[in-house]
Amino acid sequence: MDENLVLKDVEQPMRVTPLLTFDALRAYSNRWNELAGESPFSRWEWLETWWKHYGEAAQTPRAKRQLLLLAVWSNDQLIGIAPWYTQRLFGDGRAIYALGTGEVCSEYLSILSESHSRELVVRAIAEWLTERSLDRNPEHGGWDTLEIEGTCAADEAIDLLATNMADFGHSVYVQPAMSCWQAQLPESWDAYLAQLSKSHRKNVRRIERIGENGDRVRVHHVSDTAELDRAFEILVDLHQRRWISLGQRGCFSSTPFLNFHYEVLRRLMPEGRAVLSWIELDGLPLAAEYQLVGGSTVYAYQSGIDPDRLDSEPGRLVLIEAIRRCIANGYRTYDFLRGDEPYKAHWRAEPRKMIKLQVVPPNRSAQLRYGMNVVTGGIKNLIKTSLELAHLR
Repeated sequence: MDENLVLKDVEQPMRVTPLLTFDALRAYSNRWNELAGESPFSRWEWLETWWKHYGEAAQTPRAKRQLLLLAVWSNDQLIGIAPWYTQRLFGDGRAIYALGTGEVCSEYLSILSESHSRELVVRAIAEWLTERSLDRNPEHGGWDTLEIEGTCAADEAIDLLATNMADFGHSVYVQPAMSCWQAQLPESWDAYLAQLSKSHRKNVRRIERIGENGDRVRVHHVSDTAELDRAFEILVDLHQRRWISLGQRGCFSSTPFLNFHYEVLRRLMPEGRAVLSWIELDGLPLAAEYQLVGGSTVYAYQSGIDPDRLDSEPGRLVLIEAIRRCIANGYRTYDFLRGDEPYKAHWRAEPRKMIKLQVVPPNRSAQLRYGMNVVTGGIKNLIKTSLELAHLR
């Protein structure tokens, strides 16, 4: 079977090429970032680094992963990319997932394209997937399920993909996921404070006065790699100590998570796409914040606070400093990312609906395998809930 799907019923000849290494598109890394738009989670640096630590380095006989970059070309111009990978399922099944998923929690994942060619790009990818779903030989690209999580319900490309796949006879399932929360920022800090409730504004003013005490408080902003080692060590230490104090492991207990973020920060910082900040109180680190930057939006990716000095309200202090700095630098959106924690609404953030998309081909084996996965997943969730209830009792 020819690996390239050529579309001839459009104004310009188009083809879809499945690529199995990042090296195959390395010469187009700048073009990749153009197609990714403002999202840092879809950039070349983020996803290539993710594959290094969660794809190549995470191979096991039972969970063998293979990169699948679907490149869409119009003549010789790259106009679209589906940044995915495949993984074997039980019974020789094969699933397609978006790069960046799992414990890294990449958000706003999509198919990369420019708006004027989006419909053609997604249609081409849908046709390629449909053709390959008919071939049961995995070496030819056969697949049993496509799953994309960490995507916005309002994402045009994902909506087009769901529509096209349904038109081609596939089963399409859309499940709600935890929302991302965004606060729209006015042009001044005072204008932002005016949006907060009276009681919250009063607390912010009180904590703000602590932060303005130059004899006790010092703020560090690291936007290049010169101080990265120190800043990263502070972030990891505060984050881990806080979660361990709550009886949990903490994100950085995962070696791939730790190594991924250290490397991706070294790649994104020189481009102004990532910032690490920490606050010292009386000469000791009190709180740290790790942010990603895309366009006019700052994404609050990870943080850490000193669990032994909660009376100093480190969480609010670092958040006040982060939002003030965003406004001063002209950013217009502060994205708290995934999670429906109540505190986000107090900062006038509003939810953005997120979803998980699942697509299953119409062939019998794929449908049966999906049904078995649903049943197995339901049993696992039931067991987990029962164990949690037993623990609570």
